[in-house]
Order: sequence, then structure tokens, then C-alpha cells
Amino acid sequence: MPWRLRRRYGPTVTGICQDATGKLWSGLAHRHYRLVHRAELLHDLVRVKGPTVEPDKAAPWLIAAGYPEHVTLISLFSSARWRRSILSDDLLVVAQAIAEFHRRFPMQAPLRGTSRTWLSTTITATARQIDALLNPPR
Repeated sequence: MPWRLRRRYGPTVTGICQDATGKLWSGLAHRHYRLVHRAELLHDLVRVKGPTVEPDKAAPWLIAAGYPEHVTLISLFSSARWRRSILSDDLLVVAQAIAEFHRRFPMQAPLRGTSRTWLSTTITATARQIDALLNPPR
């Protein structure tokens, strides 16, 4: 975790956000999320043992390729202002927060059907989970 994030939001907030965004992070790749060609470039550097070898989904180069975006996702959810926006009752504020998400995480193709529903419900559920962990009821 970058030190700048830890200094700005604190180790508790960044740790909770890192844990809570795991499901969202893994789901983005399955729904047309674009890793800015870093994965393909790093894959070309890896020695392939043979044409029949399947790529390893948990390979260190693949994890390294997505690291900057994962940090960006954690920083977005660490922002209390953004979480309040995504959990707002005002649909315009929620739409602006979703637009900010899409600005930081462009998609290769427009989301359709269940992927669209999945994204909005997972973002909201993740923000609620983080808020509940940071502000437990007394």
C-alpha cells in the first residue's frame, strides 16, 4: 500500500478499504474492465515454456499489472466524501459519483444487463460495508 494513501487516510481506513474492495476488484476484470495494456506487455516479457501452457491467473506479473488501478480503487473508497455521495438519497449526486468511478475506471465496452446491476449494487454494498466498519453503531 502506498505510503501517501496511508498518511492521508490512515492505516485503519486504507486497510479496511483494501479488504472491502477485494470482491469488487476481482469482479471488474470479468466485466470488460480495461487494464491499460500493462498485462499484455508484462506477459510478453515472461518466458513461455511451451504453446500448450495455460496462463496463470495469479501470476506475479498479472498482479503487478493491476496494482496501480487497485490502489486507485482503494483511494476512491477511502474518500469519505465519495462514499457519502454514492450512498446519498439524491440520484443526481449518486450519478455524479458513478461518473467519477467510470472516469477513473474506463470500460472497454458499455455494461449491459446483469453487469450493470452488479456494478451499482456492488459499489453501494462496498461503500456501506466500509462505512459500517469505520463507524460501528454504539
